[in-house]
Amino acid sequence: MRITAAAALTALVRAALAVAALAAAGAAGAAPTAEAAVAAQPVQPSAAGMHTFESLALSPDGARIASVEIERSFDSPAALHGPIVVRSTADAHVLERLDPCALCRYAGLTWSPDGRELAFIGSDPVKGEAQLALARGTQLTVLARIQGVAESPRFSPDGRELAILATVAAKKRTGALEAGAPPSGEIGVEFDEQRIAIVPERGGELHFVSPADTYVYEYDWMPDGRGFVGTAAKGDGDANWWIAELDAFDIGGGSRRIASFELQMSVPRVAPDGRTVRFIGGLMSDFGAVGGEIYEVPIAGGTPVSLTPGFRGSFTSLTWRGSRFLATAIVVDHATLLALRDDAGHTPQPLWSAPVTARAGDADTGVEVALSADGRILATAVEDFSHGPEVLAGPIARPRAITRENASRTV
Repeated sequence: MRITAAAALTALVRAALAVAALAAAGAAGAAPTAEAAVAAQPVQPSAAGMHTFESLALSPDGARIASVEIERSFDSPAALHGPIVVRSTADAHVLERLDPCALCRYAGLTWSPDGRELAFIGSDPVKGEAQLALARGTQLTVLARIQGVAESPRFSPDGRELAILATVAAKKRTGALEAGAPPSGEIGVEFDEQRIAIVPERGGELHFVSPADTYVYEYDWMPDGRGFVGTAAKGDGDANWWIAELDAFDIGGGSRRIASFELQMSVPRVAPDGRTVRFIGGLMSDFGAVGGEIYEVPIAGGTPVSLTPGFRGSFTSLTWRGSRFLATAIVVDHATLLALRDDAGHTPQPLWSAPVTARAGDADTGVEVALSADGRILATAVEDFSHGPEVLAGPIARPRAITRENASRTV
């Protein structure tokens, strides 16, 4: 079968990106488990394209996996529309399929704390509108419509409110690499500002929390639900991420600086007791290219301190599961899940590792695996140089491939 130029270009770009990611990793890693390998055989090139699993999210009880499933053709690799599919973690059979908007790109899938609801963002490029929607089974409710762009929905700790990052009347899509609107008027005066906004879980008015002159890149709820911690910068969000600070925002609209940092900060996560914040700090080329060490700083303010000096790898995401702190990292060519022990050296304890590219959550979050509320079950979409994406799920020590959507296709 003839391979098109687009197919060849797609394969070349994918290979180049993968090699670059491996080169940026550290110098040692844990041995892979046999169960972590993708259960598919290498296949010959085909025009059939590839089936992808994006914005993957695992329900709190670990029983259901939601993702945006997209059929990508090699002749049109940039296809963005696909339905939200909810599958059983046990055997991947489809439980629900959601596709309320024929032109929308879905992202930001997140489960409520009780697992009864699934929130997501649907972005309509024709209308220039983003919708925050809530699914209870197949019943859908639109909680908010934003004339502009929105991303990163997150339930409050009690599940009664939803927060998002929203840019009203956006002139472009979020991100420094997105095409911008032609400049007009006085240059350098007005900028798109991405702000934290909240809406009741049952619907109501969207209320903006962070200042109108501040661009918020990432955020995390405070454990008491009364505010947020986020990385933010004033002015042009595309130009100032490299000098962003760690700030606190309260529900009433106030804000204050927690810490500045000489390099870049990503993935801020508040400790369950609300006293400290941990984040990934390091030299990062662009927003979404997450990598570095784990730092901690008092939420009252102070100087960040590295918890992982000398770690031979690069951390990519952080999460708390109760009092247990977990992180993902790239170690040589392995995607790795670790627990940081609560000892003086915060010793990283490997829990799972495999020589694959692993993804969960949205593309620019750095998240590699999704975890159940108790931290015992993981789910992730994995691929390598010989196998297309498949969903891996199960107990963190022995997950297995539960889908075979790309078993007869090319990478």
